Amino acid sequence: GRRLVLEMIIVRTATLEDLEQAAASLAEAFDRDPMARWIEPEPAARVVGMRGLFEHRLRVAMEQGATVLVTDDLGAAAVWLPPGMSAEAGPPPEARSDVVEALAAMNAAHPIRPHWYLEWLGSREGGAGRGSALMNHMLSITDAAGMPTALWSGGEGNLDFYGRQGYAVLERIDFEGASGWWLWRDAG
Repeated sequence: GRRLVLEMIIVRTATLEDLEQAAASLAEAFDRDPMARWIEPEPAARVVGMRGLFEHRLRVAMEQGATVLVTDDLGAAAVWLPPGMSAEAGPPPEARSDVVEALAAMNAAHPIRPHWYLEWLGSREGGAGRGSALMNHMLSITDAAGMPTALWSGGEGNLDFYGRQGYAVLERIDFEGASGWWLWRDAG
């Protein structure tokens, strides 16, 4: 007969010891992201830049008291900012002017109503359930608190995933060479 093997995905709060591997998982995930590829078209520079960005952002998020979650195998990570905590979404050093303008437009359209903001979510391996496990964990917390959530997606391919999590498109912003979406989810 057939054998069904189910692996339990354990979600926990990240520690500083997890930082390097969690950043590597996010960098690998975002290497597939259309907007990240548009911001930095050169693959080698993109990988190095994103690892540095994620190591920095994870450290800052932990220091500021954001909720940083990882799967126990460190194959996926998520950074959730509580209501009122601002995201550091400035352009990368030496960014092209169109990237600076795009990030400014994205930041200007950030929803104003109080919400938890999913700053980053990524998994080394798409479709393995890690991203869903991270989302379900945090959404159970935000739902219990009656607090909506918002996120920005630079990849149209992510909209179905987030739609299954209860998100609706709030706004689409088109740039020359890229598009992005603000998504909103009321507490369930």
